[in-house]
Amino acid sequence: MTGAAALALGLAACVGGGSPTEVDPTATTPPTADAPSGSPAPSAAAPAPGETGDAGGGAQAPSSGEGSGEGSGGGPAGGAAADRTPVDVVTSYGLWDEAAQQVQVAGYAARVEAGGTCTLVVSSATGAARSSAAAVPDATTTSCGMLAVGVADLPGAGPWQAVLQYDSPTSSGESAPMTIGRE
Repeated sequence: MTGAAALALGLAACVGGGSPTEVDPTATTPPTADAPSGSPAPSAAAPAPGETGDAGGGAQAPSSGEGSGEGSGGGPAGGAAADRTPVDVVTSYGLWDEAAQQVQVAGYAARVEAGGTCTLVVSSATGAARSSAAAVPDATTTSCGMLAVGVADLPGAGPWQAVLQYDSPTSSGESAPMTIGRE
């Protein structure tokens, strides 16, 4: 186990897992936090400078670096783009836990603030599932801890695309997508 994985596991033990998950069998793209539960997420680009976008806000495409674990600023998870500061969301690890029969992802938002929520979105061609938990500010970041989606809620047999989203009243962002499969 690497030092980063050990640290992430230690943080996950302190924070705990996410809440029950929601499955959207009709979703074809990873949903954003502003998409109503049970509906697919729009694949809209961020508003151009000077535009405010629609009432639900636009979502930016994740930056390159798939599989690297590094996040992008992502788009707002709710409200207009001008209302929130983009924040980098970084995944510490993402894996299939055979013993627990679940996809697990841990990470953090690269800013310190209270009142945020982390959401793990796991998707495939057959749908998407979510797990959310309150984010916890620490000395240099805001920790999401470990979030998980169990096998009963996962869309299809895998592999899956996992994205970690962060949303607060003042900032939002999402990680680069990572592919997780049963190995």
